[in-house]
Amino acid sequence: MTKEALSAAVAAKLDVTKSFGEDAVNAVLDSITEALAEKENVVLIGFGKFAPTWKAARTGTNLHTGEPIHIPGHYGVKFTPSKKLKDIVAK
Repeated sequence: MTKEALSAAVAAKLDVTKSFGEDAVNAVLDSITEALAEKENVVLIGFGKFAPTWKAARTGTNLHTGEPIHIPGHYGVKFTPSKKLKDIVAK
């Protein structure tokens, strides 16, 4: 499902215009992004949890030359689905 399709589905469920559905989806995604940028967890009960996670610096290998390269530490995002979501998807 694309963002456009999600916006259309939200608009249909709420019986509003597609434009309003798109604004609603954008507002939710922006809020999640801002919270993660502030290193906050985002917990959506019944759906799952988004958590910023620190990835430590490490040494990798350049696949073209075989030389070792330094990969600096950085934040990533981990998503953990809720039990309810897992059960629905498993059906």
